[in-house]
Amino acid sequence: PAGKLLYHHAKVLLAAHEAAMQELSRFQGGLMGRLTLGASTIPAHYLLPSLMAKFRREFPETQLIMRIGSSGEILDGVLNGELELGVIGFKPDEPQIRTIPLWSDEVVLIVPPEHEWSERSFVPIAELSNQSFVFREEGSGTRKTFEQFLLKHKISPRQLKIVAEVGSTEAVKQFVAAGGGVGFVSIRAVDCEAEQERLKIVRLQEGRITRQFFAIVPTERTTSPLCNAFVRFLKEQV
Repeated sequence: PAGKLLYHHAKVLLAAHEAAMQELSRFQGGLMGRLTLGASTIPAHYLLPSLMAKFRREFPETQLIMRIGSSGEILDGVLNGELELGVIGFKPDEPQIRTIPLWSDEVVLIVPPEHEWSERSFVPIAELSNQSFVFREEGSGTRKTFEQFLLKHKISPRQLKIVAEVGSTEAVKQFVAAGGGVGFVSIRAVDCEAEQERLKIVRLQEGRITRQFFAIVPTERTTSPLCNAFVRFLKEQV
């Protein structure tokens, strides 16, 4: 317990020192320093890399360190101080977290080209129970969004035949492409495969499964000028 307490205070002191140095650099006419952020799979792979490069071109004296994990893991990292900023696929309820809405997203069903649904644009939600599913891991924002949609339509996720759980969107796509089952992913992750007809996109008749990505920062710690500048930059790109 004493060691954990010391570790926590050390992280707080280091963060305060970094913020002070960044504040000093801002008064000297530039933005510099290091920002450690975390992002869930979809923003980490399909949204943030190009934006980070653009931000760095504007502020070349900055260093951006991105950790990748599930939305739940990134939320934990912001809460415990390991990350100053997170970008995740659901809006957390924790009072210690401030959320900033960013991009909208749609979660879609994907099937292989030889699947019985491959020529259908829509299927009724009642037919899902006849399929084998590959799911993202617990804590995934994509999984949380899909499960909330099921519950909204009075279907428990336990009613589905889940044959595999994997830790990334890419693994879901590969599993489905190999004929192992069907899965739900962000539409941002399958543009290329759908265009090349390696995977087919199917939607549910009951409506589109939509969500929003959020930037998250702690309310109980002061965020650095670099973090604040990067959040403002992300909001401008929406």
